Amino acid sequence: MGRRKKCRRVDGLPAVTFFKPQGVPLAELKGVVVEVEGLEALRLVDAEGLSQEEAAARMRVSRPTLCRILGAARGAVARALSKGWSIRVEGGDYALESESPERADLAAEAVQEEDVTLGSCEPQRRCCGRMRENT
Repeated sequence: MGRRKKCRRVDGLPAVTFFKPQGVPLAELKGVVVEVEGLEALRLVDAEGLSQEEAAARMRVSRPTLCRILGAARGAVARALSKGWSIRVEGGDYALESESPERADLAAEAVQEEDVTLGSCEPQRRCCGRMRENT
C-alpha cells in the first residue's frame, strides 16, 4: 500500500469551474476534469510566470510532484481544447492557504466521519478537499 498523498496548498477556489465550447449542446458534450491543484499549478507557472521551484514551494510540494500535477493539468486542457470538450475544475488533494493547519485538520476529521454514497458508488469520505474511498 502506497503512502497517503499530502495536501497541496492552493490560494483560493476558482470563481468559474466549468468551461464549455460555444455551439456544442450539453447533451452531446464530452469533457475532462482538472483537479483544483492542477489549476493552481497552471495559474502559478503559466499565468503568473513563477519558476517550478517557486510554484512548488508555494503549493508545499516537491518540484517533481509539481511537474506531475502540471503535466496532468496541461494534458487535460490540451485534450479538451483540441477535441472541443468541456473542462470541469473539481476535486483533488488540496487545502486552502487561507485556512490555518489546525482548522483544516479539524474540518477534515469532521468530514471523514461522514460517509457519503454517490449513486451506486462505494461509500466515500472527503479528505483534504477530495472524495476518497473508505479503506
